Amino acid sequence: MEGRNDPHRAATFHRAFFYGLVCAAVFVTMPAFAASPATVGGPFNLIAPDGAVVTDARFRGKWMLVFFGYTYCPDLCPTTLSEIAIALDRLGPEAAKVQPIFITVDPERDTPEVMGQYTGYWRHRPANLGIDWR
Repeated sequence: MEGRNDPHRAATFHRAFFYGLVCAAVFVTMPAFAASPATVGGPFNLIAPDGAVVTDARFRGKWMLVFFGYTYCPDLCPTTLSEIAIALDRLGPEAAKVQPIFITVDPERDTPEVMGQYTGYWRHRPANLGIDWR
């Protein structure tokens, strides 16, 4: 039995050695990426379904729950939006402190009108408590 495992152990060692080299190469090049720090948060401008410009100032004092997706998304987006609506429903009156924001990653197809129709469905679901999805 030990003789059968030797080729397997050798292959495992070679794979581990290769992955170790890849990780070392990534680690060596990381300082180049670290030179440009990423920022999180900050001011933004979005276009609401009615065509109005919406800024971060509109949501001051609320937690912003931002979701990136697109209206033609077949599985993940509707499921996630449904889960968000259920979570807001479970929050009860505390849901008024949360502002869900759906941002499209497909602006060519997801025009403000299309976004309004799509988010209107989620806004009017009973589980959503009428939270504004813009």
